[in-house]
Amino acid sequence: MKLTNNDAPANAGHAMVRRNCWEVKQCGQGPEQRKNDGKPICPAARSGPYDGINRGKFAGRFCWAVTGTFCGGRMQGMFTRKFIDCLNCAFFQEVDRQEGRFLVLTPYDAELLLQGQRSANAGDSGNVDPENPSR
Repeated sequence: MKLTNNDAPANAGHAMVRRNCWEVKQCGQGPEQRKNDGKPICPAARSGPYDGINRGKFAGRFCWAVTGTFCGGRMQGMFTRKFIDCLNCAFFQEVDRQEGRFLVLTPYDAELLLQGQRSANAGDSGNVDPENPSR
């Protein structure tokens, strides 16, 4: 299942280009941009549990939550170790500005989004059925 927050309205009247981290950072480790120097494709540029978060390709607009991304020319660690640095990243700030209050910020937020999608797909509106309150 693909995680998205596509229900978030785009800025009214503005065509917004939503770029992925590898397009902005020009690291050469995106899915189509792999350099010939033997570097692997970045984990944010591969299909995984965060596909589509913040309306990106794969986790390309949620890279700060992905362990082992290649930012600044070196492999980054886990979310909890790199997040403070990511808050100062121009790409993160671009995504924050574009997504506004609909920004999926943390892995916990992504899991809540996923749970909401599961409930919606199961037809569970979260309301109690007065005929069957145990539901």
